[in-house]
Amino acid sequence: MARVKPQETAFRPGKNTKRVERKDYLSFIRDLPCVICCASPIMGIDAAHLSKAKPEYGHFGRGKGQKVSDRWALPLCRECHTKQHDIGEGRFWEDHDPWLLCMIIFGLWSDYAEEARDRATEIIIDGWW
Repeated sequence: MARVKPQETAFRPGKNTKRVERKDYLSFIRDLPCVICCASPIMGIDAAHLSKAKPEYGHFGRGKGQKVSDRWALPLCRECHTKQHDIGEGRFWEDHDPWLLCMIIFGLWSDYAEEARDRATEIIIDGWW
């Protein structure tokens, strides 16, 4: 049976898809509390990138030796970030939907400027996601 090559769409990136770096966004992420334990940014927050693909959210993972676009980063304290690497990304996030949270936080940052930090912090602390 012949394989049919899927068409390139907004949800199926082509060969020229590049990682987008947003240093100002990563700085914003590091000023938020940890999404897992709500540790304060004063304690030190890492911008943890999600590498596991979730195509239904438009996240196609990463290539070998590459990082994903910065829009797929979440704030994790050093302890939670280390745990994520130790037990594996899939197991670490199994009770959460980090892709949805990435989209929400990135949308807040994009649309709300000065109010974004307060709105994102409220969502993280409420823990509804």
